Amino acid sequence: MSTPTRRSSTPTIISALRILARDVQSQDGVANEALREAADRMEELAYALSLFHPHCAQLHHAKKHQHKVKEPCPVEAIIEKAKSL
Repeated sequence: MSTPTRRSSTPTIISALRILARDVQSQDGVANEALREAADRMEELAYALSLFHPHCAQLHHAKKHQHKVKEPCPVEAIIEKAKSL
């Protein structure tokens, strides 16, 4: 059984991408720009996820996502999982 890999936080990865974008030696600058764009996109996605605060009662789940009141909401669980990545 393998040991789970520790995951870095999104801000840490964004910071690392920005450092790489600055420090990578690239003749045409394409690698630098790709790294910079990846950092920008991750930052935009993290911000977008931070704006969404799901409320089960307001989501009006399709029948396949309905659950009992005391059960955890599967849709909220997916969104919270995405926020933690």
